[in-house]
Amino acid sequence: PAEKRHQLDIVIDQVQNCQDWLNVLREYAQCFVFPDGGAYRIVPDTTGSSVMSFDSTNMVEQTFKINKRGSRSVPTRVEVVGTDITVTPWGDFTAPANLPDAVVRRVTRVSMPGFQRYSEAYRYAVMRLNDATLNDISIQFTAFDPALALQVADLITVTHPVGFTSKLFRVSTIAPDSPGRWKITALEYDPAK
Repeated sequence: PAEKRHQLDIVIDQVQNCQDWLNVLREYAQCFVFPDGGAYRIVPDTTGSSVMSFDSTNMVEQTFKINKRGSRSVPTRVEVVGTDITVTPWGDFTAPANLPDAVVRRVTRVSMPGFQRYSEAYRYAVMRLNDATLNDISIQFTAFDPALALQVADLITVTHPVGFTSKLFRVSTIAPDSPGRWKITALEYDPAK
């Protein structure tokens, strides 16, 4: 049988702020967690289809902004440190992922003690590396009232003269801008991550 994609093996034995534990669970499960009324909504970071499309007809003029992360801040290697339960006392293991044909210059080391399987830690390292290299564009724009139907983590497509044609983005924030106008921030989304 196929191995589970995500499995959390962690003991919650310390009193911490609820938001801190939500962040831990969010990271292990690869989900978006955000408040929704008096509860929290959990949305898996998986492939899906766009729920809304944006172009010059439904964006407020001259509000489109784009930001691209500099290549010097992108890691060339991600190392995930998990818990090795095959030894006594338990120790650590490291699962590295490198960019193909890249010189290792910028290393990101991530401690994930809830990972007890090398294969899962390695998948997570590859995902973090792919996320850093494939999803390095963020955008912001103001949209009209139909954008009110969007929720954080929704996938949208954006077409814009800067070079986007039905480019996928994931909504990270929605906030009122002025009556009938909504400021949207979104991050590039590539299902290959």
